Amino acid sequence: VIVVSVPLKIVNDKEEHSFLHEVSEQLSSALHNIEIEEERRIIEGTARENEEKLRQILEYLNVGIWQIDAEGKTIYINPRMARMLGYSENELYHKRFFDFLNVNDRQKATHSLKQHNTAKLDQYQINFIKKDWAVLNTNLEILPISNEENEPAGAIISIQDISEQKRIEENLKESERRY
Repeated sequence: VIVVSVPLKIVNDKEEHSFLHEVSEQLSSALHNIEIEEERRIIEGTARENEEKLRQILEYLNVGIWQIDAEGKTIYINPRMARMLGYSENELYHKRFFDFLNVNDRQKATHSLKQHNTAKLDQYQINFIKKDWAVLNTNLEILPISNEENEPAGAIISIQDISEQKRIEENLKESERRY
């Protein structure tokens, strides 16, 4: 609230009164715009901070995260996933997710995405083919995502390396066969 003291003769002058009224409306509008701009800066700052926190979480997870578009091309891949496959993150951008799967597992993943049930998280054991052609055993969860028109827009996939677990299971089975 701004209070202005004006001499009585100016208040009674219609032209002066109209001018003061116009100035006060412009001042009020300018102050309102300043408040809106300050709120916008605060919101943008908070959004940047949250974005940075999310980026840090995704980069340091012990789980691979892979986001693909509707054609299966890589939009995002976290460092953990790239390391699991033996690639750099840059080598994987715009590559097709399905190109890293064997034929049978490609069919499972493709089927999951065609179902396009965004309310359902599909889980599979899938084998990836690493850069050195070794097999990477994983537990994989696929969450299809939609655009504004509720059409398929891709998926967010979390991948956990279970190669060591599989190796231990195989060793145990082999041991049991011997005895």
